[in-house]
Amino acid sequence: MKVLGPDSFTANGSGSGRQAPDLGVILTITAVLTGTGVCSGTLQVEGSNDGTNWFAVGATIALSGTAPQSGSATRVQFSYAQYRHTASNITGTGATLTCSTCISS
Repeated sequence: MKVLGPDSFTANGSGSGRQAPDLGVILTITAVLTGTGVCSGTLQVEGSNDGTNWFAVGATIALSGTAPQSGSATRVQFSYAQYRHTASNITGTGATLTCSTCISS
């Protein structure tokens, strides 16, 4: 399995666009939320064919509760030339949402 990324977010935003693997490859996206006390954060993987227009790919990963939260994963069949991680709803003391994407072999 090859790991692409990772990205870490302490505020809402998007990571850099990266070249995606071959079309149709199954990707596993994981997110881990750390911080102190109650924290929350949402991760969405987005795909693009031109690096300008981005579209949600797969399910949103939402983590909330007393940190640290265990990782969460979703599988998607990728069909875009590029991908990026986008984080939103990050709240809580020292909240950090770390995510990575793995290519299944």
